[in-house]
Amino acid sequence: MFPVLVVVLIGAGYVAMKTGYLNPMQIARWFEPTPGEVSLVNLTDGDMTVRLVRLDTESGLEEGEGIVRVESMSIDGLGGLVPGGRFRLEIQGPARASGQCVLQIERGETYRAVAVPEGIALTRQGWEARSAAALRMETSPLCSG
Repeated sequence: MFPVLVVVLIGAGYVAMKTGYLNPMQIARWFEPTPGEVSLVNLTDGDMTVRLVRLDTESGLEEGEGIVRVESMSIDGLGGLVPGGRFRLEIQGPARASGQCVLQIERGETYRAVAVPEGIALTRQGWEARSAAALRMETSPLCSG
C-alpha cells in the first residue's frame, strides 16, 4: 500500500510541475525554515529600545543580538529570526513599560509586544490569552524565563 501511495504522489507532483501548477522554487520553500519576527507597538509617551538576543540552546550564552529604537506612537521590530531558537527579549522604556523574557521562536512565529504606560502586553499570532495575566509580559506563559 505504501509504495503505491508514493508512486501516486510522485506522479501527481510530476503532472503539477509539467502543467505549471508547481515550480521548483515553490517546492524548495516548503523545506526552508520560515523566519520568525518580534515587533513592538509603542503607545507610551517616550521612546523605547528593544534588544533581542539569541541564546545558545545548550549553554544559554549569548550568540548574537539585534537592537531597534521605537519612537513614541510607532511600530517597529526585528524580523528574519532563524526559527528553532531561544531569544531573550529586553524592552526598555518609560516607567513600568519595561521588561524582559525568554521566547522560544519556532518556524514563522510572530510575536507582538504592546507597550502602554502601565506595562507591556505580549502575544503571539494564533495564540489566545485566557486571562489578563496571560497578556502581561511579566506573567505571560509565552515567556519561559
